[in-house]
Amino acid sequence: MASETNTTNIESLAATPEQRPTLTEEQQKSIPVLPVRDTVLFPHAVLPLTVGRESSIQLINSLGEEKTILVVAQREARVDAPQPTDLYSIGTLATVHKVVKMPNQSLFVFTEGLTRGKLQDFTQLTPFLRANVEPIPDTEPDMSPEIEALQRNVLTLFQQIVAGSPTLSDELQTVAINIEEPGRLVDFVASVVAAVSLHQGQAGNPGNAGRKPPLAGYQPSSGERAGSAATAQQDPE
Repeated sequence: MASETNTTNIESLAATPEQRPTLTEEQQKSIPVLPVRDTVLFPHAVLPLTVGRESSIQLINSLGEEKTILVVAQREARVDAPQPTDLYSIGTLATVHKVVKMPNQSLFVFTEGLTRGKLQDFTQLTPFLRANVEPIPDTEPDMSPEIEALQRNVLTLFQQIVAGSPTLSDELQTVAINIEEPGRLVDFVASVVAAVSLHQGQAGNPGNAGRKPPLAGYQPSSGERAGSAATAQQDPE
């Protein structure tokens, strides 16, 4: 798990023109694809990722003023150099807000999920993946007594999960209560539960002894922020 880093290591995302590769017109319309292991970035969430693979580092360093990427999960975490067939077809379009260079040369990348996106054709395979992506807009159902009842049930179950977990902050309950849209609530709950499941899997691995839990508190987007601090998801890498 990534350790705390001196903020003086923060590096600008902007690369000089000679550092950025020359892209074809088709590639300029496509989006860099960041594969991640055992991690899902949901829309409206802010998630720090530890990026260590050389291809992913080159992806981050190539970003200019346009900092939109597609974060997509690998089908098999053990694959070190994932190709298009190794990835799920649905990921999350995200904005890269800040990058911190770690002492071991890996990068600590703060990403904010925007909306889901479906991979179309790939326009580049090296030195990192680029692809055309079809955004999948959120669709909120019309409120009805049934939807409201389901929303209350999800909220109640989530509060029970937080109350029974030694690694989750009670502030998460406050965040969930303040989310009015059913879709956003589901994304929020799913992201927290996924992180808890990942931590439980890591806890059973002796090699993960002493690591900080992956979710001391989920960090929501500005519309859901409640002051809880998130820890890094190990990329991926």
